[in-house]
This record gives sequence, structure tokens and C-alpha cells, in this order.
Amino acid sequence: MTERWDGFHVHWDPFGPGMGDEPTPEENLRLHARYEWAKSRRAEIIEATIFVESFLDSIIELCVAGASVDSRGRFRRFVLSAEFCTLFQKWKILRSLFDEEDLFKGVPGLEHRKENLRALHDLIEIRNVFAHSELSIERETGRAFLNYFANTKTFIVSEESIAEVLSDAQRVHQWLQEMYFYMVRNDE
Repeated sequence: MTERWDGFHVHWDPFGPGMGDEPTPEENLRLHARYEWAKSRRAEIIEATIFVESFLDSIIELCVAGASVDSRGRFRRFVLSAEFCTLFQKWKILRSLFDEEDLFKGVPGLEHRKENLRALHDLIEIRNVFAHSELSIERETGRAFLNYFANTKTFIVSEESIAEVLSDAQRVHQWLQEMYFYMVRNDE
């Protein structure tokens, strides 16, 4: 039984100087180590987004189903956990809920909701890139990257790009968390 997936994609120009041959065993080890590093960063971005989604779910539950644990549980089971209710759909629900001003009365930071909704939307998009794009390693440079939108766009996986995405995820998470706890404490 296989416990780990060992396959990885190496990108190179087979017509470039010295690049017509398969990578050497030493190159394979170097490229595989880089792939494993990028793969772990991919998992971290997805995990951070799942954590953000949990607070998004809790806010939507509270707004739609109220404080009743039973009602919230049913709403989560039949709506939020349903296949049709994607993370993007949840973002749209939250955006629409902001039109119901009484739901968020007194919640601190509402004046920044447009920027925060934009940041959440961006996080969802980058999560989709990480979840659905092929991770490749460039043979010549060892650069890790994800191609998406039918290979018309590229996301370079680097310490800097990962730190930026995680920082944005942390900011979105903090915004949702503060909003949720305020709403719970002030629920009538």
C-alpha cells in the first residue's frame, strides 16, 4: 500500500542547452525536495482557508438560523455543508447579508467591510489556484509554480508569496472572528 504520492512535475525546455536529457538522479533529488517544500506550502494555504471558512460558516449560521443550536446544526447540515454551497457561494451569502443592516448593528469595523470582502474573495481565488492547479518545478531554476486559467496565468510559489497569502488569510480570519464573537456576545 502506498502511503505517499511521490510523483511530481518537472518543467523544462527540452530544446534548451543541455536540457534534452532526463534530469539526473541528483537533479531529481534537488527538484523533488523543492516540490515537497512547495507541496507543504500548498497544504498550508488550503488549511488556512478551511479555518477562515469555519468562521464564515458560523457567521452565516448565526445570521440565518439564529442562536438555537438545533437550528444552526440543521442549517449547517442541509445548506452550508451541501455540495452546492461552495466557499464562493458562502462569500456571496455574507455579502448579501450585509444588506440586512440590523444583523450587523454595532459590529466594529463595518466601515472596512468592502475591503475585507475583497480580501476574502481574493483568498478564495488563490485557494482555488492552490487546490486545482498543477504544481510544477522549473528544472533550470528550481522555481515552484502553479499554472491556472488554462495556463494563461502563473502563481510563483515562494517564501514571500506564501507569507503574503498567509498574512491576508490571517487578517480575514481576524475580521471574521471579531465579527462573530461580537455578534455572539451581543445577541438578544
